[in-house]
Amino acid sequence: MQETYALVGRRNITPFVSCISADNTHGSTKQEKTMRKSRKQKLENQARRQSNLRKLSREKRRPNRDDLARVLLWQMITAAKGRLRPEKALSKVCDSLLTELVQQGFSEHETEQVFWELAKKYDPALSPFRPKRHLGV
Repeated sequence: MQETYALVGRRNITPFVSCISADNTHGSTKQEKTMRKSRKQKLENQARRQSNLRKLSREKRRPNRDDLARVLLWQMITAAKGRLRPEKALSKVCDSLLTELVQQGFSEHETEQVFWELAKKYDPALSPFRPKRHLGV
C-alpha cells in the first residue's frame, strides 16, 4: 500500500494510507483469490440461511408478503361483491390490477382470466384459506 497525502483545510497536509495498492489488486492476494468460496459452497450457505429464516418465521408465526397479498386480494374482491353494483366494483379492481401486471410484462388476457376465476370462486361468506398446520392452527 502506498502512503499519500491529502490536503485538510487550507494549510494542513496529513498522510493517509491508500486502500488501493500499487498493483490494483484491491488488497486481495493471489492466495486469497484462490481461497474464495466455490459456487456450490455459496449456494449451500444460501440454502442453509434461507432454511433458518423460514424456520424462524414459522416459530414466530410471521406471514410473508404472499400471505398478506392473498388476504388483501380476497378482501378487495369480497368487498367489491358487497357493493350495490358488484360487477362495476369488480371491474375497477380488475382494471387496477391489470394495469400494473401488464406493465410488468404479464399477458392482459391471461391476467384478466385469472382475476375473474378468483372473483367467481371467492365467496364473501366463506374463507378460501386453509388452516396453516405448520403454525399450529
